[in-house]
Amino acid sequence: MKVSLEDISSVKKKMIVNLPSDLVDKEIDNFYRELNRKVKIKGFRPGKVPRNILERYYKDVADREVASNLIKKSYKDALSEVVIDPVAPPEIEQKELKKGEPFVYEAIVEIKPEIDVKGYEHMSLTTIPVEVKEEEVLTTLKELQENNAILKEPKPIRPAKKGDVLIIDYVAKANGEDFNGNQGHNFIFEIGKNSLFPGLDEKLIGSAPGEEYEFDIEIPSDYQIGELAGKKVNVKVVIKDLKEKIISDINDEFAKSLGEFKDLNDLKEKIRNQLRERKEKTKDELLKNDIIEQLIKENPFEIPESLVVQKARIIAAEALNNLAKSGVDLKGIDIENAIEKMAPNYMEQARKDVKAEIILDAIAQKENIDVSNDDLEKEYKRISSVTDQGIELIRSYYKNNNLEDQLKQALKHEKVFQKIILNAEITETKKEEVNK
Repeated sequence: MKVSLEDISSVKKKMIVNLPSDLVDKEIDNFYRELNRKVKIKGFRPGKVPRNILERYYKDVADREVASNLIKKSYKDALSEVVIDPVAPPEIEQKELKKGEPFVYEAIVEIKPEIDVKGYEHMSLTTIPVEVKEEEVLTTLKELQENNAILKEPKPIRPAKKGDVLIIDYVAKANGEDFNGNQGHNFIFEIGKNSLFPGLDEKLIGSAPGEEYEFDIEIPSDYQIGELAGKKVNVKVVIKDLKEKIISDINDEFAKSLGEFKDLNDLKEKIRNQLRERKEKTKDELLKNDIIEQLIKENPFEIPESLVVQKARIIAAEALNNLAKSGVDLKGIDIENAIEKMAPNYMEQARKDVKAEIILDAIAQKENIDVSNDDLEKEYKRISSVTDQGIELIRSYYKNNNLEDQLKQALKHEKVFQKIILNAEITETKKEEVNK
């Protein structure tokens, strides 16, 4: 076998594989020998069909199968000879297969670029200060107050008003056609939260249980759900029940009712700590984003398009998963088809993520940063503590789902970030200025 490599670009290569004629002839003979054992041709006993008869009926199939087998058997060895590691399956272009002649095929492959990252040793970074204001604590308290309201049937029975909770069935059509999420059964609808279609809340003020309503709603052109933007939505609603919200006063009794607090001050302190943890996480994310933005700008390089496509599909799948977690019903939706349609929307983010991963991997290699088994065990313990699940269950989950390498890469990247941050000059400023 002779193998040569040609550069198409820094991340795309053409590998040319030349297989000797004796290997080709052996593979062809093996195919026809096996075919002879299985095929049934009128006038011949099994296994006794002459080769020329088999070639008359099956030459096209034989050429296709033998070529495929030769490529499969030689491809990995060919990669080893030229020492490349493709990031995606190859594009194969093959020459005609002929008995007594070498067989040649070309494999177009993409590889990760080799880069020497500049500018990470002493960076100037910007983030936000971690400060929890009292109004933020009060806002969280009010959210808890809302979320823990008691729902009761109003007495005497009255028409619905803002703040009431309706239990409804609804069916909607956009320009006369169905769309994802166009119907709901026993849907919990709070008037004033704008949880369905724009303008529906106002139309349901004054509604009553047992009544049916039909509305035409003009959806704004800048509506967040793109498939509805600028369309006319016809909505049919059945009001099944009406509840009013009884909201408790914010005091010691309210804090105790939540189950784990001695008094209101204890609850406030817990909220304060949670807000601080959230702000610490935001600060950390801003630092990391600043690092990546600067290093991508400082280190221009090509990236494999196949990696970008893979990453865009992963982001789309995560977006669908988040929708499901938020309560969106995805039953009846072709998930693979949805990912295929959504992925192009995430190509820009995917391109940035791929560049970030290549940069962080390159720094890790340059600085001899790796992840030990002890590091992995510490992370399992941390996840176990956060999720309140046994460490054996966590360990088994990552191993059984082939997620250990992914976790190791995340830990390695975290080590790289922390090394950069440790040696950086950090300036704290307002969040609005950071986002500029």
